[in-house]
Amino acid sequence: MSKKLKSLIIMGLIISALTVAGLSVYAASTSNTTSNTQENMKIRKGHAEKNMDFSSFVSQGIIDQATADKMKDFMKQFKIDRMSKMESMKSMTEEERKAFFENNKAEFDPFSQMVSQGIITQDQADAIKASMPEKRKSRCKFDLSDMVKQGVIDQETADKIKAYMNQK
Repeated sequence: MSKKLKSLIIMGLIISALTVAGLSVYAASTSNTTSNTQENMKIRKGHAEKNMDFSSFVSQGIIDQATADKMKDFMKQFKIDRMSKMESMKSMTEEERKAFFENNKAEFDPFSQMVSQGIITQDQADAIKASMPEKRKSRCKFDLSDMVKQGVIDQETADKIKAYMNQK
């Protein structure tokens, strides 16, 4: 065999190997996208379940543990239903969406639905709603102190933000 033929065969093998490697990388990256989407959904689901912790309301005496468990089950279904409604709204115009929200306000309020289904009383719903802004403020305080420690903002700015939040 001549040197020219050998070099052509070697070049052909190198090009074939690079093509196969490139296709493998592409296939792996596209299947990764699906697993990444599934991973993100698991993270979001975990985050949502974390936000459905009603133990503080139990410890405050607003509800009992059985009611908290019912509320958690309700909220899981409520979020599924809300996502399907949001999916159906994608094809609506802005005006249609506004009208839809206006006509279906109660469907997007989990507390009114829990009251109408007998999971909680109106007094319990009001007490839970009243305690929720306090939870947000305490979370904000925690986040601000971390930001001051990290040097993102100074203490004076954090104090101004706290003062503003306390006005609301």
